[in-house]
Formats: sequence, structure tokens, C-alpha cells
Amino acid sequence: MTIKAAVAGAMLAVMGMAYADVGREQSLQEAVRQFAEKLEAQSHICLKTSGTRFDSEQCLKTKEQAATDAVNRKYQVKLSYAQDGLKSMGPLDSDKVPAMLQTSQVQWQQYVKAECDGLYEQSFAGSARGAEAVECRYRLAIQRLSSLDQWYGDPSEPLSLTNTPSSGTNTSDPLQPSVTGTPDPPPPCATNISNIQLKKINKKLDDFSITFQKLEQNQTKALQAQQAQYVAQLAAQQAQYAAQIAANQYLSQILNKK
Repeated sequence: MTIKAAVAGAMLAVMGMAYADVGREQSLQEAVRQFAEKLEAQSHICLKTSGTRFDSEQCLKTKEQAATDAVNRKYQVKLSYAQDGLKSMGPLDSDKVPAMLQTSQVQWQQYVKAECDGLYEQSFAGSARGAEAVECRYRLAIQRLSSLDQWYGDPSEPLSLTNTPSSGTNTSDPLQPSVTGTPDPPPPCATNISNIQLKKINKKLDDFSITFQKLEQNQTKALQAQQAQYVAQLAAQQAQYAAQIAANQYLSQILNKK
């Protein structure tokens, strides 16, 4: 019963940490979503006013370049934060994070090239293969923005990503969620958990479940061993009593004959 209570307490602690981080993650996801929506809207206006296929491809390239530039800026901020963290490392911090973040970025760039070049070659005979490759790079750049948000960064995030294509009168920060009035703080017990947070919680719950099962198995084995030892002791006592009774009967027979 004590073990079950401890496991339940640990589960609640994990759930509490996940809920506490939900507000920040939702804000980051909303910022990326609004940034992508702004780029899409600007690209749509550009495409409507373009006169040739060359102009249309330039519209798409402008959108893709803005997303790629945003990735590069966010990556540099994340890397700078990780490198600064080396100066004030705690006993549980890892000095491998900056190098691993750099490796992650390089491998992502290699993946983008392989994926989008492959789609380009796949449509070798098509007239829109260039546009398809550009859309591929844009799509993966937007995904990378969300992926980079999983790395530790400045608590003041969402990051301010500037230098996006001009959209006329709209000069708001493309990665700052638009709000009207004073936004309400995220509730401490929010129930709208993202897929990433849910996977983390499920992983923790699975780990606790496995640990609990192992503890129960160990307890069962211990009880079985104790029961076997008790049965063996009873059998030994019964054998001893039977021997004593047989000896007494033998002595009694000898005395009767005399």
C-alpha cells in the first residue's frame, strides 16, 4: 500500500510539472502558427498580383526564405543560451547540450536538402517541380521552428522574428500572438495538454508502472520464499516428531517384553 501511494504521488508530481509548462508551450505554438499564417497571407497576395510563372516562384521563394531566416535566428538564440548556460552549470546540468544542438541543426539541414531535392527529382518532367521543392523547404522550416522551441531558451519567448516580407499596413511582430486587451494568465490546472507533453506524461507513467510491477514481483517472490521456508520447517518438525514417536513405541515394546 505504501508503494502504491508513493507511485501515485510521483505521478501527480509529473502531471503538475507538465501542467505548469503547458501555458508556455501553447504560447510558443500559437506564435509559430500566427507567423506561418502571416507568411501564407502575404504569399497569397503576391501570387494574385504576379503576372508570370517566374513571378509566382519568386513569391514562394520569398515566403520560404522568410521562414528559413526565422529558423536561423531562433537557432542562434537557442545556441547562445545553451553556451551561456555553461558558465553557470549546476551539478545535474550537461555540458554536451551546445554541441548536440549544433549537430541537430546540421542534420536537419541535411535532411531538408535530401527530402526537398528528392521531391524535385521525383517531378523531373513536371513544370512545377521548382515550386514543389520550395514549398518543401518552407514546410520543413515551419516544423523546425516548433522543434527548436523544445530546446531551452530565454524565458521571455516567444522570440521576436523580424525581417519578414512586407504586408502593407500590418507591422506587428510575426511571432508574437495578437491579443486584444490584457491576456489572462494560463490556468494552473489547464487540461489542454499538447501532444508532446502528453507523450512525456505517458512515458513517465509507463516508467512508474514498470517500476511498480517490478516491486510487486519482488514482493511476491519474497513472500513465496518465506512460505516455502515455513513449509520446510513444518515438514522438518513433523519428521522429528514422527521419529520420536517411533522411538518411544520401540522402547515401549522392549519394556513390555521384559
